[in-house]
Amino acid sequence: MSVKQNNAPSEAEMYEYDEVAWAREVAAREQLNSGRLTPKALENLNRNAGLRRARSKLKLKPVEETLLIFDPENIEAVPESFNDKNNMLFLYEVIDPETSGIDVKISRRQVFPANKDTSEIIDTHLRECSNILRIQKIGTGEASQYVITPM
Repeated sequence: MSVKQNNAPSEAEMYEYDEVAWAREVAAREQLNSGRLTPKALENLNRNAGLRRARSKLKLKPVEETLLIFDPENIEAVPESFNDKNNMLFLYEVIDPETSGIDVKISRRQVFPANKDTSEIIDTHLRECSNILRIQKIGTGEASQYVITPM
């Protein structure tokens, strides 16, 4: 007798699919998913790579696991002092699809701060035209690590 496998998605998988589908819809509405990077986006990513090579590690502010849409045309690198050391902090303009309304005027853009290491991972995904990223924090304090997954 053969056992029939249930290939139906779990409730968690269906929720994640809906969450990612909504993020893609918001990204499309914001014109952030063209599949290729603009010259300004490439310039920002190249500048970040150069600045990271010259700076040391900086602790990220705590964040909960979340799905964010990154706008590679709006990245700012700013110097910041931390533990009496001068470091570089990369500020990414993002949209949280959970707080974004259906109307494009309601979409709230926020700033996601990233240290040198996290910025390098984000930039790698952005270079691959993956701008919808799931951010998950593991650990606490200076030992915190962030898992960044393209969706």
